Amino acid sequence: MLAVHYREVADDVWSAEVVHQRLRIIGELDFSNAGRLTPVMHAALGAGIRVMDVSELAFCDVAGARAIVAAAETLSPGTTPLTLTGVDGMLATVLGLMGGLDSAVLHVSEREADT
Repeated sequence: MLAVHYREVADDVWSAEVVHQRLRIIGELDFSNAGRLTPVMHAALGAGIRVMDVSELAFCDVAGARAIVAAAETLSPGTTPLTLTGVDGMLATVLGLMGGLDSAVLHVSEREADT
């Protein structure tokens, strides 16, 4: 059902919605719920969404980051890679440490620092 209704999904601690051809993820993503977001991401990518806004993602552990990378890696070679926007420094660090910053499948745009 999550794959069918990927455009607006509310889970216990995260929600996802498509806004202006971007999949916006809000809340917390961790080992206990990353598996429930996976079909949502796959459905969005299958529908041609190539931008994921994580600027309102309050927390993301390694399992959540791995789910994002795994979804990006399902894209066919030569297609437009997934772009993550609004990435905070911690998520960028986790992605870098786990080798998830492969520009062929994933582009990262870090969140602007508050001034």
